Amino acid sequence: MVRGRHFTAGLRQMPVIPRFFATIVLFAASLAPFAGLAKSPAAPPADTLTATMAGEYALQAGRLDEASDWYLQAARSADGDAGLAERATRISLLANDNLRSTQALGLWRARAPRSLAMRAAEATLSLRKGNVRAARRELEALLRDADPDGWRYALAALGSGAKDQEITAQLLGQLVDANAIPNLLQPWLAFGGMAQRLGQDALAEQIVDDVIKRFPASRAWRCCGPASCVNRVGSTKPKRRSRQCRAARSWDRTCACRSPPNTTPSVMPGPPPR
Repeated sequence: MVRGRHFTAGLRQMPVIPRFFATIVLFAASLAPFAGLAKSPAAPPADTLTATMAGEYALQAGRLDEASDWYLQAARSADGDAGLAERATRISLLANDNLRSTQALGLWRARAPRSLAMRAAEATLSLRKGNVRAARRELEALLRDADPDGWRYALAALGSGAKDQEITAQLLGQLVDANAIPNLLQPWLAFGGMAQRLGQDALAEQIVDDVIKRFPASRAWRCCGPASCVNRVGSTKPKRRSRQCRAARSWDRTCACRSPPNTTPSVMPGPPPR
């Protein structure tokens, strides 16, 4: 209490609790310079819309690695979304990224029943990993499937799976020998065109012979080309020249062979266009 001419109130002491909080604030401030030394937490995963848009932009720009990564993130963030998992699988296969393809395919399997597209993806991935036996088993199952589009998915998977064309040709020959190709003209022509593109003349000749035997009344054989066309199917035997000439000429005049189905769709796997 200060004594003097004017009355002056005594100074009140600061309560205990506010003093305690002030001490904590000062202590925290003293630690601020060291905060930057601690490792910052990892950034949270992108939300579904952001990841999907980023993936699509990367895909359009041709940055397949980035697109594959973004779409896989999108599929993981969208719990239960089978469509995103399927697209992530397709883009990862397109990017030749076996690891992400396997992860995306696992999500797809968990969210949707097995479909032709999923089975084609499994066959493609098996070929990429060098598991030829599993790939052949799935390809043959697709070819024998009751769905009329099964062979289209098998053709797409076989044409874009293996990096080694010798393996592709070997598998194609095994499928022909196993009589797995449906007894329809269009798939036989399509797989015959694949044999030609692979440079497998003997296999192409075998397929031409099979086609003529299987479909003798087909309108496809009503035209005959020059004798030199036999060179395109690899036979020089005079007795067989006439019918192989007709086959080769018709091959060129048939859409499925003149413009063979695209076996590497922009986003794999899927059936070639009808």
